[in-house]
Amino acid sequence: MVTLATENLDACGLSNSEEEAVTKTYAVHAVVDVKTKKRLSFREAIDQNIFEPDDGSYLNTATGEKLYVGDAIRKGLIKVTFIAFTHCLSASLYVSKRGAY
Repeated sequence: MVTLATENLDACGLSNSEEEAVTKTYAVHAVVDVKTKKRLSFREAIDQNIFEPDDGSYLNTATGEKLYVGDAIRKGLIKVTFIAFTHCLSASLYVSKRGAY
């Protein structure tokens, strides 16, 4: 999955609106299962219904509360690294030591 950051569209001359949504891209390293206190892979979290990719929600397994993914990241329940694209929309693939995303 590739997500493009739109913070620098003006600098690239691609912006045509004063109001644009800003998208941030993250690499997910782990998802915390609060009930078991274990770190799961992103795939394991999806398979165990802790993370729902369709609506971007995280399930706190101890309380049953659903959190927006941004809130779960801020609370440290989803371990991520922010990916900053330094060139105007030139990044089409994020590659790490673990493989391509």
